[in-house]
Amino acid sequence: MDFLKDLNQPKVYELKKAFCLFDLDGDGVISEQDLKNTFLTLGVDKSEYDIDKMFDGVVQPLNLDVFLLLILQRANGLAPQDVMLGAFRMWDKANVGYIDKERFIHDITTSGDRFSLAEAQEALED
Repeated sequence: MDFLKDLNQPKVYELKKAFCLFDLDGDGVISEQDLKNTFLTLGVDKSEYDIDKMFDGVVQPLNLDVFLLLILQRANGLAPQDVMLGAFRMWDKANVGYIDKERFIHDITTSGDRFSLAEAQEALED
């Protein structure tokens, strides 16, 4: 993973957390079904065609290494907070700037790359 030399550890950690939000089945790969389910969770209806187009030209399987490489290629200078803000919008459906703590803890401890309850609570303390 030589391309990671362009990212510092905090940025890699933030991007890994973002990756886990999309990897809904926790298999280490963002699949077309994961992406479709993410959009459904966000209340966005995307056609199979739209989802297929999003995967055009993307190396498969779309694992964490490929995800990080895509971020480097497509979002030069991406700030970790931008990634997290985009991911957290999925829990802020009313766009008020707040998320439901219980729902957030439930989601990150039961789907994707699961956090333990202690890790989830620690993340909220930071």
